Amino acid sequence: PEYLGPYRVGETLGKGGMGSVFKAQHAKSGDVVAVKLIALQVSDDIRFRRRFNAEIDTLKRLSHPNIVKPIGYGEEQGQLFYSMEFVPGDTLQAIIHRDKKLPWMRAIEIAIQVCSALKHAHDIGVIHRDLKPANLIVKEDGTVKLLDFGISKIFGNDQTAVGSIMGTADYMSPEQANETGITARTDLFQLGCVIYSMLCGKPPFRGKNITEVMAAVVQRDPVPLDMIDPTLPDDVVQIVNELLEKRPEDRPPTALAVMNRLKAMRAGLQRMQTLANEPKGDSKIDADPMSTDDTTRKRVRQSKGDDFDTTTGPEGKSTADPSPSGVQNERGADTVPFATSGDSAHTALNQVDPSAITVHTDGRGGTHRTVAGTALTAPLKDGPDDASAKTDGVDASVLSDTSPGLSGKTHFQTVSDGEVRESYFSAPKSKAEHPVARTVTIVALSLILLVGGAFLLGSLRGPTAEELLATIDDRPADQQAYQIQNAMERFVKLYPDHPRAEDVRLQQVAFRVEAAVRRLRLKAKLRTSEPPLYEQSFLDAMDLRSSDPVAAREKLERWIDVFKDSSMDDEDEQMDLAELARFESDRLASLIHEGDALPNDPKLAELMQRVENASRLPKEERIKRLQGILDLYDGQPWAQPARDRAAELLDHVVD
Repeated sequence: PEYLGPYRVGETLGKGGMGSVFKAQHAKSGDVVAVKLIALQVSDDIRFRRRFNAEIDTLKRLSHPNIVKPIGYGEEQGQLFYSMEFVPGDTLQAIIHRDKKLPWMRAIEIAIQVCSALKHAHDIGVIHRDLKPANLIVKEDGTVKLLDFGISKIFGNDQTAVGSIMGTADYMSPEQANETGITARTDLFQLGCVIYSMLCGKPPFRGKNITEVMAAVVQRDPVPLDMIDPTLPDDVVQIVNELLEKRPEDRPPTALAVMNRLKAMRAGLQRMQTLANEPKGDSKIDADPMSTDDTTRKRVRQSKGDDFDTTTGPEGKSTADPSPSGVQNERGADTVPFATSGDSAHTALNQVDPSAITVHTDGRGGTHRTVAGTALTAPLKDGPDDASAKTDGVDASVLSDTSPGLSGKTHFQTVSDGEVRESYFSAPKSKAEHPVARTVTIVALSLILLVGGAFLLGSLRGPTAEELLATIDDRPADQQAYQIQNAMERFVKLYPDHPRAEDVRLQQVAFRVEAAVRRLRLKAKLRTSEPPLYEQSFLDAMDLRSSDPVAAREKLERWIDVFKDSSMDDEDEQMDLAELARFESDRLASLIHEGDALPNDPKLAELMQRVENASRLPKEERIKRLQGILDLYDGQPWAQPARDRAAELLDHVVD
């Protein structure tokens, strides 16, 4: 499409079975965003729409510099979409593919930022469920952005079913593979998989197909990192091993705990690396500290905004104690200084080469040691408090954009809370308000309230039964499938005692049957492996309806016996299919009884199906079809059951 809500669609950023992602630009403000358009066959599912709206309400609460910010959501000609912050940069997956593996210090920096994002999400009860390198974008300045929060939950079983997406299985947790329940520690397992991939260039669990990968996730341990790269620090290997524990209770408890350990590890390992690589005996301060040499002992002092300085007092003692407790530091320049906020040298810690040697650098106050190739640095920004990017509030009102190309049934709404605004009718009070002006104001406000009240009452009245039946029976070409389904739901809810209420209920279930068949066929096409047995058996039974209704009914009865389980949740897809199978079996039984359909006569079965489908046509077309069947097959004994049924329906229409 050219437009999605207020956005002009640009280049395609990605495409999958559930939808496409586009780069887009706001038609008025010019803001560049990324827009995800949900596939039409998925948007038609009423259960998906409920999950979509519920999960978007949760995602509104996410506001963190390491999370791609959701901006808005809406609908364009029946298709759902949502917009989010556009982040220039490469995905971590592309970086790993290009560089094969990352230095351990850079991997720690990325993991710290991901932990910060996960902590924020977990604090408000949001679990990512699909953390993987493809969902992490690294900007040029090193900032990591995590995207697609909660999307796997929105798509439900359609997204996480076996074989639906190859990339997801590589980073799936054991509890996801076993369907034993998702917790915040599920994200921590996937974080361990991501760190493992960064350090050795490939995920920890692999196989020739998805079945083998999932079996490895549940049953086998990954190859130890220190066997792949013996130079990795033991602390890094240990925390990855803990994150990849099979049982959730054996993993670290929270993302905050992991982040704190990684930060401490970063500081400690960098310090150890610097000291380990420092040449011995090449500095004056390595000499005996008790030496009575005339050489002045050097002290390092750091204070906010000050240069690093060394001073001496009488008898060679330092006049400035670098320690808060007053204990003198005998290490001298051997200590690695930290840069202050006023220092102009800002080099990312993930640029530290663990194999580099230490060299002398001439600072403004003396000679200091640092890792080769770096300056005196401050840590990367890894939390909300020191984020460089600020999130701006967005208006939460519904936008009625009149930009070109925005015609049609469209709405768009931002997802942030919006700002409190003053009333449009407030005005500064004058010193002396005229009585006539006051009267005119009161009258105007009263008229506005009356008009608004009348409009509100009209909108709350709802459509009449005739209006809803017109939508249901006529099915205009510009109506989407979900709109007709919504009309059926509203009719049954608003007019339960209407003479046609039961007929609409039956049409509603029949509509759900056909929608389920379409959805399962689409999923079967998108899979890379065999579908679940209950889905394939359901489709096999449904495919027999037109050619052999008796055999179809028999298969549906057997399907119910095998796959219906009263212990399942009512929201489970399998329970929903069981309900639809029961309805279709009863409908076929009625069809076979009333029409005396023969299982081995495909012509009669097809003709009976056309007679039954006539009830979904507009009145004039329904009469023409039924009368045409009576006339066309007059005097043909094999078609008599279909003619009898057509005559019965025709009498009902005429009455």
